[in-house]
Amino acid sequence: MVSKVRNATEAKAWEATDKRQEIAVDGTKNLYLVIQPNPSAKKSWAWRARRIGEPGTVKVTLGSLDTHSFKQAVDWSVDLTRARDLGEDTKAAKAEREAQAEAAKQALEATQAKTADWFWRELYHPRFVSVLEDKRETERMWKTAIKPAIGHLPLADIDHDHLANMIEKVRTTAPVTANRLTTMVKTMFKRSVSSLRTQTGLKVDPAQHLVKPTNEDRTRKQRVLDRRELGYLLAALDGLNGKGYRAVYARALKLCAMTGVRISEALEASWSEFDLEAGLWSIPDTRTKNDLPHLVPLVGETLDWLKSLKAKATGDWVFSTNGKTPLTGTSKPQAAMLSRTSALAERDGLEHEVWSAHAIRRTFSTQMSAITDDDLTPSIPPMVVEALLNHVSGMKAGVAGVYNKHAYLKERRSALVLWNAHLKTVLAEERARASAAMKVAA
Repeated sequence: MVSKVRNATEAKAWEATDKRQEIAVDGTKNLYLVIQPNPSAKKSWAWRARRIGEPGTVKVTLGSLDTHSFKQAVDWSVDLTRARDLGEDTKAAKAEREAQAEAAKQALEATQAKTADWFWRELYHPRFVSVLEDKRETERMWKTAIKPAIGHLPLADIDHDHLANMIEKVRTTAPVTANRLTTMVKTMFKRSVSSLRTQTGLKVDPAQHLVKPTNEDRTRKQRVLDRRELGYLLAALDGLNGKGYRAVYARALKLCAMTGVRISEALEASWSEFDLEAGLWSIPDTRTKNDLPHLVPLVGETLDWLKSLKAKATGDWVFSTNGKTPLTGTSKPQAAMLSRTSALAERDGLEHEVWSAHAIRRTFSTQMSAITDDDLTPSIPPMVVEALLNHVSGMKAGVAGVYNKHAYLKERRSALVLWNAHLKTVLAEERARASAAMKVAA
């Protein structure tokens, strides 16, 4: 028959009787599990030992089994026995131990109370986001996806299901963004468990088994519209007017096609960035991918079109459905635009591959570089195309970029005049095809 308590499991399982029990704890000299008789059956820890140099015994109650674990009781017993052997006040030793335990408890609670929002603000953002090339995209994903889903949760409470559900919600409307979000979350939690383990208190990485939910078609990242497809796009853009989100998005794409800017740079544009009298659009470094300000010349039809938009504007945002905030949530209008261009391709009996808004920027670069003089000499030098894209790669990378500070503003204006003429010709070709198709159908 077991006469001593050997571990926490036995302490919890030991049954109460109709008499008070004191069961010695195995491996200790002076620790006992005290069980009150039924119906109370309460369990607590007690330390009892003979006095040193004095008659009698001293007893100290350590607390209940519910609030003091088996290990805590054993540790306290060792401390009290040591204090007794050194002739110290055992009750004072108990009080000191309780104070230490309370401090440890509060520290643990403070760690557990640290949320994902705290982790982002205090650790991840100041240490890592500032050095990322895509820091604005990272901040956007935190603000729109991560913070609403898990920002309020204690780090220790976040598990795989929390993260998987968050990513699945994003996947339903933005599959590629869901992949990027997965990568970001895996990076965040991997760092929190490794280099930031002490601060976060995380021991297990809840993101380690996450997988990207979408099989990305890598060819989409290389997609460039050919001349006919550019005509489809221009015709589709030209046919959308009004204040609805599809029409507003179409106008943002049109600005991308005319100037080569990124879709995010267009969508977040404000009229305060434009000097329409001087024909210049100044995109600040806070809104460009490479953190460099971008001066965009505005010429010909592009400038006239923007002036007409400004005359109708009701707020500072160039592309807005309410005049108060820029357009967001572009997956549906992008799908609608793809449907319109696909319909035009189907009219001509052609297949039309999926394209993204960024494909317009690649098309701008590719077709602009292909514009030639009568003797087939390229009309627009590569460094001018790069300047229009706000790139520092290519001919202005490395040492060349250090010494070549020329902005090519005059050359860029001339290039955009040629580009506007190119777009006008391509659109005219599409309208001719549409007219011919209507005659055949009639």
